[in-house]
Amino acid sequence: MAVEQGTSFVVNPAASGQSYDVRGRNLKADPYEHLLQEEDQSGQAPRVLVLVLGKSSGDIKSFAVTDPPQPFIRDEVVRRVLSLVPIGSSGGVTGQSSGCYRVWQKASDKTNRWVLAVAGDLDCDGYKSPADCADDDPSVHPGASEVCDGKDNNCDGKYAPSQGCYATEAGGCRKGSRTCNEPTGGLSATCTVSAGAPAVPTAYCTAYADCTDASDPLACTNDKVQPLEAQCTAELETASGTICAGSIHLDPLAAGTGCSWELFETGGWDLGLTDGVAEPAQAISLCKPKLALKGGSAAGNGTATLEFKSNEAAVVARLAITSKTVPTCSAEPFSCALKQ
Repeated sequence: MAVEQGTSFVVNPAASGQSYDVRGRNLKADPYEHLLQEEDQSGQAPRVLVLVLGKSSGDIKSFAVTDPPQPFIRDEVVRRVLSLVPIGSSGGVTGQSSGCYRVWQKASDKTNRWVLAVAGDLDCDGYKSPADCADDDPSVHPGASEVCDGKDNNCDGKYAPSQGCYATEAGGCRKGSRTCNEPTGGLSATCTVSAGAPAVPTAYCTAYADCTDASDPLACTNDKVQPLEAQCTAELETASGTICAGSIHLDPLAAGTGCSWELFETGGWDLGLTDGVAEPAQAISLCKPKLALKGGSAAGNGTATLEFKSNEAAVVARLAITSKTVPTCSAEPFSCALKQ
């Protein structure tokens, strides 16, 4: 049960969290009778919202909320005709910390319809006032990511000085920064790339162009790109103390023609792309090249980043490469497996 407090409904722990066995009963007529048994200390009749959760085997399957809020009357059995809304059909319930719930129904504006909040945490973000400097905004709390939205997101008394961005410069996609004109302006229109900034996969520039209007364009970009992750192992021969030479075949990561691969980061390893004959290069136009690891090089123990592009797709791959010691080099000294 949540009692009205200002513009919010704050959970009353004395009357919340109760469970009733309603098998064999008409839930549409009596979904939560005998639930309200507390009286406000002021003697007033506060308005209340009651959240009813329909569970099966411990999982929430449906919900109902009194709408509109109703006045509490001491000792009165609450009886309202409610229809339980199936989860995933036209609504849902998201449980937050300390018994805080967000209850939503699908609507044209796609906003939450109800929020039942915990006292001292009115925005259901897990932080209470005064540590939470804006307890009416779930995007503002200690530890939140500072974004250029006119808010002090992490409650440190400062605004975001700048935000990362991606821009095409000097023939490649590179990471830069946009000035944040807080607290009144927003991000500057220009992405400034520092001199000598290394090239990154073009997928980041493509995604960033679609995210410039987001409150956190960099996070939006990372969500869109989502690199394919793999774990690789390179053998280090004990006797010689050097890396064993080897290669792995790179199959297309997506359908298409006009394939090309480019190696952006080596992670400190002596890597290159090859067709199996030519000297390894940074880029190669081939659907199934090899990623060659040159023997005798020192172990980098870092992550390599590649990008596959075709006429239909662009996919970023990140290979986390570590070394393992072996007495002598095996027939397959360099291997990779996709992370699960």
